[in-house]
Amino acid sequence: AGAAIAITSATKRFNLGAVAMLTQLYVRLEGVTDTVTMTVLVGGSEYGEVSQAYSVSLAGTAGEDQEIRVRLHRTLIGRWVQVTISGNVYNRPAIREMVIGFVPIRSGRVTL
Repeated sequence: AGAAIAITSATKRFNLGAVAMLTQLYVRLEGVTDTVTMTVLVGGSEYGEVSQAYSVSLAGTAGEDQEIRVRLHRTLIGRWVQVTISGNVYNRPAIREMVIGFVPIRSGRVTL
């Protein structure tokens, strides 16, 4: 009835296969008129758990896909990543694709 709906959705924790620094978040979805908060959480290394929140506008033309690229903070370093999307929406933002870009820093432990 014209009222916003509070949403919260989180991905599972994806293993990056190495200690890595995240570089960007790419999301493809149908354009809507909402703004959401995307929180990126990393952990599993000596850097501890680190999170950063980004306010992302999903504005676009209805019926057409919107591509959103978010440049991530350099403090997001870890072995796994989890993305949470939350906010109050009036439309249904249907995510079609989500990609995390990262650069491996250290692949494993070396014992001499």
